[in-house]
Amino acid sequence: MIQSKLSVISPGRGPWSLPLFVMPRLSRLDRVRPVHTQHPSRILPSCRAAADNYVCAPESGECRASHRGLLSSGPTRRAASFCVIDDCDSGSRTKFAGIKPCAASPSATPRLPFPLRRRHNTQLIEDAKTRAFSCSSAAAATMSTGLIPSNPADLMVIRNVTPNIATFSVPFLRYGRIKIGGRGTLAKLTSGTLAVFSPVALTEASKAKVAEMGGKVGYIVALDFEHHIFISEWAKEYPGAKIIGPEGLQEKRDKQQKDDPKIGRDRFDVVFTKANKRKVRISDEFDTDFDYEYVDGHANLELVFLYRPERVLIEADLMFNLPAIEQYSRAPEADRKAAGIADRLFQHAQSTAGDATWMKRFNWYLSSKDRASLNDSVKVIGAWDFATLIPCHGDVLEGNGKEVFKRVFKWHLEAKE
Repeated sequence: MIQSKLSVISPGRGPWSLPLFVMPRLSRLDRVRPVHTQHPSRILPSCRAAADNYVCAPESGECRASHRGLLSSGPTRRAASFCVIDDCDSGSRTKFAGIKPCAASPSATPRLPFPLRRRHNTQLIEDAKTRAFSCSSAAAATMSTGLIPSNPADLMVIRNVTPNIATFSVPFLRYGRIKIGGRGTLAKLTSGTLAVFSPVALTEASKAKVAEMGGKVGYIVALDFEHHIFISEWAKEYPGAKIIGPEGLQEKRDKQQKDDPKIGRDRFDVVFTKANKRKVRISDEFDTDFDYEYVDGHANLELVFLYRPERVLIEADLMFNLPAIEQYSRAPEADRKAAGIADRLFQHAQSTAGDATWMKRFNWYLSSKDRASLNDSVKVIGAWDFATLIPCHGDVLEGNGKEVFKRVFKWHLEAKE
């Protein structure tokens, strides 16, 4: 059944949400005292509290609100007579359809009560093209369908950064509206085995590139707690590969598996933890070519790899390099433009241009879960010999990767023990 959702924007407190003046949180609402509300077409018994955002079901006349959000019309607490339609079919997250009048009261004018708007800095969603809003608590686990392009084969850019390293670059929207791009990296070990880092969609073209580079995928690496959506897809195609990732990701995937068809029952062969980060080894052939550091002090639990033969650093969210020009180079012209103020602000905050002051602040204040540990990891990485830096988000830094890394992480590198 397609349900209508009421959604508001509100600042969040997660590790990747900026302060209100920088970027609003798009998926979580500040707490509001639970209330029972009445739908315009029904009396009080048809109203009830629920565990998610406002849901209006015109065919049944039910209207419910929760501690997460409240849209009402003045002191009578009558339910707001409009709905934001998410086109949520069977718990999926699809294209956002904008604000429409509630079927039960089509003449009503959408508005938020001033006290609520002032207290929680909420606002009506204005962009009808906004995507990937949560449809329900059950649908939260299926968010992968709202984060990835529906036609990756048409948008993916595949190229060799070095003779033994290829990248797969695609569009990617953070929170459904911030253009950060996504990138998978394929490296060929001196043994001939391949390792894929933060894999993206496995298209026919990407399979062809794997075959061109030898065809034997021996390692599939989730570079952090977030970059894991396509692990199962690659593991199914290359069943002999070892799966590598940070602590907690196995448990996270186990919870998501029942609701998200992209998440399989794959088991991790190598798991990095804070306790074993300097002791764990992947394999002799892998260690011949790679140095690696588990950045447990980062909010997303980053794994960073140095491919020594060609002096290439491979990482996910430790450092961005926006705007994501290459990753959106095959997207329609309209999709390449900034989506709104949140997008423009985040692009600025995650740019390495100039002295990268905003990125320094972002990494120092917001990315740090354990700053002392993060500083230690950054110093380890800063001592490695690399020239090229391949991030998951934004353009590849070819030739000047080390220089930019040192500038962005200057505060961490110079931090006292």
